[in-house]
Amino acid sequence: MHGLFIESFDGNVYIFALENDELVEYHSASELDQSLVGNIYRSRINNIETGLDAAFINIGELKNGYLYLMDKIKKSEYKSGQTILCQVLKDGAGMKGPKLTDEITLQGDSIVYIMKSDTIIFSSKITEKATKKRFIKLAEEHKGCDEGILFRSKVEEFTEEYIIKELNFLRSQARYIEKQRDFLPVPKLIYKPRHPMIELMHKYLKDEEFNVIITDEELKEQIENKLPINAQLSVSPYDSIKYHSQWWKTFKQSMEKKVPLIGGGEIIIEYTEAMTVIDVNSARDVNHSDLEAMALEINKAAAKEIAKQIRLRNLSGIIIVDFIQMKPSGKKELECFFKDILKTDPNPANFVDFTELGLVELTRKRKFRTINEQKADFSAWFHN
Repeated sequence: MHGLFIESFDGNVYIFALENDELVEYHSASELDQSLVGNIYRSRINNIETGLDAAFINIGELKNGYLYLMDKIKKSEYKSGQTILCQVLKDGAGMKGPKLTDEITLQGDSIVYIMKSDTIIFSSKITEKATKKRFIKLAEEHKGCDEGILFRSKVEEFTEEYIIKELNFLRSQARYIEKQRDFLPVPKLIYKPRHPMIELMHKYLKDEEFNVIITDEELKEQIENKLPINAQLSVSPYDSIKYHSQWWKTFKQSMEKKVPLIGGGEIIIEYTEAMTVIDVNSARDVNHSDLEAMALEINKAAAKEIAKQIRLRNLSGIIIVDFIQMKPSGKKELECFFKDILKTDPNPANFVDFTELGLVELTRKRKFRTINEQKADFSAWFHN
């Protein structure tokens, strides 16, 4: 299995990412970032303040958002009570609600897709005329007449094939959003770019094909309009990862404090407010004839498991690892090995250094809550 396994229980949705038939990542769909930035709403204009050149809009959140109306045409077109599509540009602060825009964009790795536009623009960091000419040609060949594209500063890191795949994926999202424009209720959140399901599907864009298995028909309508073209969707009624022993074993292990290592030993994962601490323990005979070789072998096995657990548990921030102590040559070999393993994560941890005490310091960007923070979301389903 390569792709996503999505199941529901008691009104909640659980998303499991699988690679080479191994569970590598999972999320609860209720795991939504507190930031509203990027959210797209079907919303209603409450009132227009001409003196402020702004419309105050009910988006269904705690505070109304505000939309600047600097364009005279918009000032004349927009009326109180009108339904519009809008996107959050900036979170609210204090008494002020979120800042909104009616120019809807969808962020990709290589490009930004601009709905209801015909423009081709570039990041200010792209200055070479030849580069611009090449990407303008690519855009003109593949974009529609009502689509705009902004080429991001790192676009040259991606192949043309990937850029086209990403364009098609963002286009499918745009079509889904457009279909939601005129339905009830109003207001309603209709698209959240940092929803874990969208994030995970985006990771599979580089693949030729990936599978999405859902466990009931009700989920089908929610999912099929969001799928990129290289996804194969199937319904497996009443299925669950609980019925797949290896996936279930990996899931349960990720909830535990101790994780055994192949060949002996274990890692112990402790959560603190400031950081995550991982201790490597050996269960082998300390009178081994070559302690240095044994330490390196156990540490490599631990590094491999730690990289796996970092992704599984969504660990972020500062991560401290206490490996079995080794000589400088062993440390260097372990560092190279660990860095290579960490790179396999789509959100790779950064190997900072060995500290003066011989501990390894890692940092990882926070994208979602840790599994420790999500336990309440999984509790009812886990114990069912």
